Amino acid sequence: MTVTYTLSVSEARFWGFPRLLARWRGSIYKLIYREILFFLAIYYILAILYRWVFTPKLQRQFEAIANYCQEFTSVVPITFVLGFYVTFVVGRWWNQYLALPWPDKIAIQISAYVQGGDERGRMIRRALIRYVNQISILTFQYTSTVIKARFPTIDHLVEAGIMTPEEKQELENVETPHGIWWVPAQWFGQMAMLARKEGRIHDDLHLKSLIDEMLSFRSQCGTVWSYDWISVPLVYTQVVTIAVYSFFVACLFGRQYLYNPIQTVLDPSAPVNDIDYYFPFFTIFQFFFYVGWLKVAEAMICPFGKDDDDFEVNWVLDRNLQVGYLIVDRMYKGLPKLTKDAFWNNVEPEIPYTQAAANFRGVPYYGSTQAMNIPDRQAEWDFPEPMEPIDEETQIGNPSKLSVATGSTRSRNIKKRKSESGDNLSEISRSNSSVDMDDDERSNGSRQADEKRKKTRLGGLMQGFSRSTLFSKFGSKFSINSSRCSVRKNNVARSPPPGSVNRQFSFPVPNQTAVHNPALVANRSRLSTMKISRASTPQSFDHVDELDDTLKHVEDIQLEETSLFPPRTNDNFSLSTAQIGVPPSVKEEPEPDPDNSGSGSDSSTLPKAKRSKSNASSPGNSGNFATCSFPKVANGGAEFVKRTERLLNHAGPSYLAFIGAGIMKPFELYLFLYNLLQVLGWGIVLVKTFTGITENKSYEELYNNVAFELAIFQTAAILEIVHAAIGFVRSPIATTATQVFSRVVVVWAMLYKVPSSRNSIGVLMLLVAWSITEVVRYSFYALGLIKSVPYFLIWMRYTFFIVLYPMGASGEVLTMIAGLSEIAEKKHLSVELPNALNFGFSYYYFVIILCLYYIPGFPQLYGYMFQQRKKYVGGADVESKKKTH
Repeated sequence: MTVTYTLSVSEARFWGFPRLLARWRGSIYKLIYREILFFLAIYYILAILYRWVFTPKLQRQFEAIANYCQEFTSVVPITFVLGFYVTFVVGRWWNQYLALPWPDKIAIQISAYVQGGDERGRMIRRALIRYVNQISILTFQYTSTVIKARFPTIDHLVEAGIMTPEEKQELENVETPHGIWWVPAQWFGQMAMLARKEGRIHDDLHLKSLIDEMLSFRSQCGTVWSYDWISVPLVYTQVVTIAVYSFFVACLFGRQYLYNPIQTVLDPSAPVNDIDYYFPFFTIFQFFFYVGWLKVAEAMICPFGKDDDDFEVNWVLDRNLQVGYLIVDRMYKGLPKLTKDAFWNNVEPEIPYTQAAANFRGVPYYGSTQAMNIPDRQAEWDFPEPMEPIDEETQIGNPSKLSVATGSTRSRNIKKRKSESGDNLSEISRSNSSVDMDDDERSNGSRQADEKRKKTRLGGLMQGFSRSTLFSKFGSKFSINSSRCSVRKNNVARSPPPGSVNRQFSFPVPNQTAVHNPALVANRSRLSTMKISRASTPQSFDHVDELDDTLKHVEDIQLEETSLFPPRTNDNFSLSTAQIGVPPSVKEEPEPDPDNSGSGSDSSTLPKAKRSKSNASSPGNSGNFATCSFPKVANGGAEFVKRTERLLNHAGPSYLAFIGAGIMKPFELYLFLYNLLQVLGWGIVLVKTFTGITENKSYEELYNNVAFELAIFQTAAILEIVHAAIGFVRSPIATTATQVFSRVVVVWAMLYKVPSSRNSIGVLMLLVAWSITEVVRYSFYALGLIKSVPYFLIWMRYTFFIVLYPMGASGEVLTMIAGLSEIAEKKHLSVELPNALNFGFSYYYFVIILCLYYIPGFPQLYGYMFQQRKKYVGGADVESKKKTH
């Protein structure tokens, strides 16, 4: 599998990498030789046709196509797209290798932590490492094709000895809609816990280390599984593939040798392709480079497969199982004899070299600056010159000035603190003036402290409305009144603002009950005398225990005297002593709908809820139709619904009952009628076609016989694109549009516009294939809408296509090819330059491109139909068998 050539490039030498070009296994030649042979075969077929088969006129047209394709090859940004893609795939490939699980670490921990030389201890150790390996084997069984081929089922794991029959039975008993590769990880955890209970794992830390390492191993397996699940985005792969293969399709034409040299744009006198080399050397070099680059990404995108450079997953699993058992079993407590080493008395041993390695003996490396020399003069210390003292430092030698300054500052601060109990507004103004005067003599810290005191005094101007008092007033969860638990949670309380009266903690007790509850009055007085502020100890409140016991006693009183206190509500203002008058909420009745129908019904004046009940209970109403047909109509559409009901009432009550019963919705009825009309139309085409065949009519007469019906009903199929777009049917829009568009082009742009296309056998083929296919298909759709599709029609729908689809596609291509000569001669539907719009269109090349599109498009549609056949025809057989049993 993995191709290793490390020894061949272990040293750089002459002709080093080119020697690898002679290898076949894992080489680029093995990857792309089939593509190269196919490319050369098409290239020479086109060359033979151009040189010996085409007429001079067709040769001129081929040369024009070759010139156009040659210009196209310089437009495709193939190198840019391929570079990013391959870089992404290579990074993903290496990350998948890093995700490979290796059990060595956990095996060593099992051998060290799980003690016991008896048979049970040995069984536990082997079971633990077996569970670990089972995680990886089950993971690769789900993700690797080579492991799936080696172990197709769990029975193969039992036969191989990787799993015991009891473990297989336990694994099969796990009921889960997801994968079961993780189940042995759960077994490992249970077995490790059992070993801990039995004392074989001596410490909980050892148990935790084992579980953590197992989870890490399981995470590696989960990463491998995730890489298998999340692929490289399909659109990215498609873009790169289209870019590469479209480039070389253009090269098939653009790199041909041409008889008439093509003039280049830059130098019209310089011809190109003037020498026939018979073999496109540089085109093949490009093919090696670009397609080889793409094939490298293709080989590395899934490294768990069967390619030459895929990972050796089988070897990894074998090695993990063998090494794991070796570590936990045979090597358990296997230690060499502890002796003195050979360098016991030598702290600087010298390890000898052989003759082959003698030249690799080197001098110890001491660092890049070891050889750097610093002159003695520059190695001397450099002391800075003494600095001149600044004004503030001169005061250090004069203590009297310093003490005077310090004393004056201290006296000013004392005066400020004494004047704090006065008028706050005058104090703020005085402090502002003093700050301006003393700014130069005060530090930043003192200035910040003064600013903080200013803000505190401003808060004191609002008596009773600081943050803490507001919480206490309204009974918030942040106040002490709310719950005694808040005292425990908040170890630091906000103090009342300076200058404000200490807040009294009060409860909303009616005045008439205060006399009858002396215990409550006493508790309230105790609460009011408590001071909770920042002035208390930094760890807790003053008298926290006393306050806690008091609040607990208050709660007991509240439980006993429930009649005295109103129940707490979600409204924070319900406990406030100041009641705010709020008008009671009024339930508004829904406004009645205006009666625009002119029926004079009394129910139109009722509210919406009442009127809906009235309508639902009234017998004989046709509201079912409005509910089923217009489920999302707003009030503005009520008149439309009523008028529609009145119009449909004239169609008969049976239709309304059919619709109202929910059997068929209006759009389903429309689809049913549309499919019936298509069955009728294509049935006419089918009958006329086979009638013409029995009468030996020519191909053109066959077409003329059904031209009118063919044009009408095939054009009507455009509605199917609209059905898919608006959600009437669950068909893919792109596939439907492609199929319908190609047929409409054949009917109108070929058979109708180009008479010479009617003389091809393709006309007979497409008429037979289209008519049979469409009669069966539209019958299947129509009966499916009424849930009455017989099995024989299902079988016909998903069996006839095996013959009819290739016949129809071949007929369309042959019909278009038959009209090419007339299109090229008469320029049908083509727009030539120059013109007023400066726009050119060649219908001739459009038809050629459309024919080429059948090559990738038809297999996709054909394969999709086979998938549907497997789903429906096979599913019908299974269902019938289930019903019989």
